[in-house]
Amino acid sequence: MSAQINSAATGVAESRYAWMRLWTALLAGAVGSVGMWSVVVILPAVQADFGVLRADATLPYTLTMLGFGIGGVTMGRLADRYGIVIPMLIGTAALSAGYLLSGIAPTLFLFALTHLLIGMGASVTFAPMMADLSHWFTKRRGIAVAIAASGNYLAGAIWPLSISLPERVVVSAAALIASRCCSTQTPNSRACSASSNRNTGARCMDCLTTVVFTPPASVSRRMPRV
Repeated sequence: MSAQINSAATGVAESRYAWMRLWTALLAGAVGSVGMWSVVVILPAVQADFGVLRADATLPYTLTMLGFGIGGVTMGRLADRYGIVIPMLIGTAALSAGYLLSGIAPTLFLFALTHLLIGMGASVTFAPMMADLSHWFTKRRGIAVAIAASGNYLAGAIWPLSISLPERVVVSAAALIASRCCSTQTPNSRACSASSNRNTGARCMDCLTTVVFTPPASVSRRMPRV
């Protein structure tokens, strides 16, 4: 009898179970939508690492959006037939595999192809997720779908900062190291600008340029692990 009551409760629109699914969908959207933002943040590093023009370096993002569109239709079709769980599992596997392969891609073209897979994986947490949530709400369907969609936008606020923060910390530390480098190579605090110590000033500037402007290994084209 208790099992029947619980089963009925979970299948009712606007129920506590429906709201639990909604907040879970919001969290899944905030995490899964990393695929839309990660390559945008590291675009300058991708350009520098592969030695290509900025237009060429945007190819991975182009394929990400292409995969996002294809995945939205494909995963939506699967969600209609089998429910949202199977598309979510496929999307998780696609994101994991895409980021793993992007970390070992030797060329820009292969690196871009991995983002086709990443885009398809990220697409599950947007349109298919919203479509699934719409079946669980009647009176509050509009706000429920809007909250589910907000996971994608929340990801845009969280992931760029989370990905770029380690780089900023490394650069700040590098600036301090460069400052120390200058101080150890100059006889006094004005040596870098003194005309009589041009060689010392040049060494100071070389040290500063090397430490601060050389991208650390963590800011290479290798994608951050999710």
